[in-house]
Amino acid sequence: MSNIIELEPRLLRVSEAAKIAGVCKSRAYEFAANGTWHTVRLGRSVRIPRRGLERWLDELETQAGLDEDGSAA
Repeated sequence: MSNIIELEPRLLRVSEAAKIAGVCKSRAYEFAANGTWHTVRLGRSVRIPRRGLERWLDELETQAGLDEDGSAA
């Protein structure tokens, strides 16, 4: 068992995911609704898995031809 405590939540509210991705909340809800972002339903709440969001952002950077530090390749 690992003794590492994660300080960041693994599941994000749509508004939190919007801030991380740099999009407005309405666009974030659109991404959640149309399947652009994988979602998890907890009752009536919708959550975005942090890892999935980070992979999506990594793919966008790769498509844009950016290095890991965000500079042009």
